[in-house]
Amino acid sequence: MDDLIFADPGSGGDRNVADFKAYGFRMREAKKGPGSVAYGIKWLQSLPAIVIDPERCPETAKEFSEYEYERDLKTGEVLEGYPDAANHSIDAVRYALEPVWKRRGR
Repeated sequence: MDDLIFADPGSGGDRNVADFKAYGFRMREAKKGPGSVAYGIKWLQSLPAIVIDPERCPETAKEFSEYEYERDLKTGEVLEGYPDAANHSIDAVRYALEPVWKRRGR
């Protein structure tokens, strides 16, 4: 229980974090706000590699390999922004690495 955990505040907000802290976990809410998803994904894209063991983490490997920009259904053009669907593992990685990417320039 020594590791620091970053959690999505979700609909429960501080209550969820407080509950885990009461059980002895070191936990903080992940910083969320305008631009945080885009910045976090751009930072992940800047990495030379993201290594995921498909045997041990098949759903995470699938999510990272299938995540892509949304397209306009009529024109096929790529839409601006990042889709906020089927990205739970990506969010978890962004939250866990928040101290790293914030230290490097945010």
